[in-house]
Amino acid sequence: MRDAERKAREARSRRTKKHVGESAESFTIEGQLGPGIGLAFNYTGPPQLDQDRAFELARMHLTAFLSMQTYNREEMRGRYWLGDFLPMLTSGGETGAIRSCGVSWTPSRPGM
Repeated sequence: MRDAERKAREARSRRTKKHVGESAESFTIEGQLGPGIGLAFNYTGPPQLDQDRAFELARMHLTAFLSMQTYNREEMRGRYWLGDFLPMLTSGGETGAIRSCGVSWTPSRPGM
């Protein structure tokens, strides 16, 4: 708990440029229900993850895990991730995109 309190005081959100404890992100969804009838919803929430930074962190973790699992003490070397690192999204239409590539894939978790 102390660590979270310290981060709220000292860490800054890259998106809002404020301390994390003082940061909030807001956005508005607007639409039309019909002629002359507008609708707007305002949402406010805590600071959100930067998707690109989270993806890069996941890539680095996977690379480190592979190196650790393949480390050879005699050679003092582990293997490196070669090729692309691409996300495997599992909600909604993304599974359709996988199937359109000719890959047969069924989600293994209920509700997916």
